[in-house]
Amino acid sequence: MNKPNDFSHNPKISLTIALLICATVLLQMGYNVLHQIKDVPSDSDITPLMMSTIRDALFNHEIFINAFIAYSLIILSYQTIKQFFLYRSWGKFVSSNELPDLSIYYTEKNVDLNCRIKVVSDSRKIAVTSGFFKPFIVLSTGLINHFNEEKLNAIILHESFHCLKRHPLHNVMLCISSKSLIYVPIVKELVQYYQIWMELNADRFAIAKMGSESPLGHVLLDLIKNQTVKTPGYGLHFSHTAINYRIQQLMDPERQLQVMVFRKKALYASLIVPVLMGIIIIMECI
Repeated sequence: MNKPNDFSHNPKISLTIALLICATVLLQMGYNVLHQIKDVPSDSDITPLMMSTIRDALFNHEIFINAFIAYSLIILSYQTIKQFFLYRSWGKFVSSNELPDLSIYYTEKNVDLNCRIKVVSDSRKIAVTSGFFKPFIVLSTGLINHFNEEKLNAIILHESFHCLKRHPLHNVMLCISSKSLIYVPIVKELVQYYQIWMELNADRFAIAKMGSESPLGHVLLDLIKNQTVKTPGYGLHFSHTAINYRIQQLMDPERQLQVMVFRKKALYASLIVPVLMGIIIIMECI
């Protein structure tokens, strides 16, 4: 069996290549839009103007690029609206189930973390960082009642790292971008790479603060063993992300993890659209 190709040994070069591909696609789209606007005649009569615009957009060689632009705009709009309603639904859930006294208690107890903590009444084990511009931690009574103080502290430290780094906002923006540019598959793999390191760095932060990986390790194994149900909402959850890498890190903290940034086939597939767009743009200039 052939060994999978990856670029994990030099992530900086891999990330640079991925970002250049994305920038190239966006610049090509922008150039195409400006070119079509320039081709529209400055006619005061609305009918010829509309016919010229439709003919230029649908029947010339730009139709290929226009299809990708239209797809990206539709998906971008859909995902933005979807995230808005998810965020609002999650906010209502937190507001209707919050226990103010416990929220104040845990926020003041961890005041040095500079992150609000909201406690909700729910039997499930919920630990999630939520909020875009003013992120906060949400803990459930089911989680608090299940773990002792040391393990609960490990969870709070992990989530506080997401809170301080504003990871919920980053995560949503990256996810929307990857879905809007699905024809550039390297973006999706790049998002997964960042999500993995969000969790690994949050674990490292908690371990450094506690001076031991044991409490966090016990919590993670407990959640895996009991197959914790995902929370009914929105944000960065304590478990379910990068599990294998997180376990490896906890078992051998000194080991350097090799996290794949993206596969070669994703890189090659991502070059198809920019190359075709480039050919079309060159044809326009000839």
